[in-house]
Amino acid sequence: MAAAVHRPAQPSAHFAAAPLEWKAIRKGGESFPIEISLAAWEAEGLLFFSGIIRDITQRKRTETELMAHQTMLRKVSAELSLAEERERRQFATVLHDSIGQDLSFTRFKLRELRAEAEAGGSTGGAGGSGSEKLLKRTDELAEVLDKMIV
Repeated sequence: MAAAVHRPAQPSAHFAAAPLEWKAIRKGGESFPIEISLAAWEAEGLLFFSGIIRDITQRKRTETELMAHQTMLRKVSAELSLAEERERRQFATVLHDSIGQDLSFTRFKLRELRAEAEAGGSTGGAGGSGSEKLLKRTDELAEVLDKMIV
């Protein structure tokens, strides 16, 4: 003969609400943040309810501090970007001015050499032959260009 075994019905959740944030008041009248979690279920034909209340003061304080740090980080990042941009502009200006002067000098000297070459070169004079002068001047220009490249 088999005996009947009565098993209690498994609880079935009817609902579990998402946690809600509220303000509570301590005995001294101070307001503080809380989180309330609610749930209801049925078991053995009965309806049960539960609620959990948590003091979330520390979590809220930490969230506030985190937001302040994120704001500060965004500000520092923006300042760094501006400083980098200023540095790039300053470097570009110095580079342009320095190279610009050297290039202008080189262009001037090259035009002189071209004019001399078109005129048939130098006649020599006190500085030596015309071809020696041209070689010396091209060497000078090469030195200027070397300084700009290095």
